Amino acid sequence: MLLVLEESDGLVLGVRVNGRITRPAFDEIAQRSEHIIEEYGSLRLLVHLQSFPAMDLSAFCADIRFSLRHFGDLDRLALVGDARWHAAYVAVLRPFVPAQLRHYRCRDIDKAWQWLFEGNISGLRPLRVDRPRRPLKATTATLA
Repeated sequence: MLLVLEESDGLVLGVRVNGRITRPAFDEIAQRSEHIIEEYGSLRLLVHLQSFPAMDLSAFCADIRFSLRHFGDLDRLALVGDARWHAAYVAVLRPFVPAQLRHYRCRDIDKAWQWLFEGNISGLRPLRVDRPRRPLKATTATLA
């Protein structure tokens, strides 16, 4: 189950994960994320893991597609959880993900929110240079 946390605001989205993630639940979070990316140009995400996340196969496939499509749009990710593997997971991901990643224990969730909101002024669009989504096609035309 995925639950949007009420502290979410502006380009910061917080999600509590507890139990199995279904495709409809994932799609709702993906839609909110895309709206934030469209509005602000990037996304800062807090994922509060309360139990080991399990995903339906269709949700897993949708997650992979979403992650590939928005690979560069994630600015910061705070993973909140007390299991030992949470910190290790963040350490393993760090070299492969362009976003800033941090792990916080559950008792430090307020610090995670504070880090995510640093420099986030709700309602203002941050400046961003858009990168091309598709390579430009070469033409054989010449200028006269």
